[in-house]
Amino acid sequence: MAASGDEGVIILFDVLKQEIYHSFDKSKHIKPCHGIAFSPTNEYLLCSGGLDAKIMFFDVVERKTIKEIKSHEPISCLSFYTDGVTIAAGTLSGNIYIYNLKDFKVKIVLKGH
Repeated sequence: MAASGDEGVIILFDVLKQEIYHSFDKSKHIKPCHGIAFSPTNEYLLCSGGLDAKIMFFDVVERKTIKEIKSHEPISCLSFYTDGVTIAAGTLSGNIYIYNLKDFKVKIVLKGH
């Protein structure tokens, strides 16, 4: 299980042992992190999005950062598509950015109201 919060820290929990598995340090997100998701096709891949407009990718087994994407706007939520290579990142303005993780580029922008 993973959690995040206003400090920008991403914490992984071992539910069976009821203890913290790992904590990614505060330097990963410099503002609150409001979105977090595990890949549906790769159990080792975790993604987070924050108000610092960064989308971060982590390897939960190696306990390291894999990639960082600088978004166009602060991220308020995110989700993986079932294919495991597409993510949707919602923003505070209501826009939704669809990214393809094969090249980490925006493929579609859905404009908010």
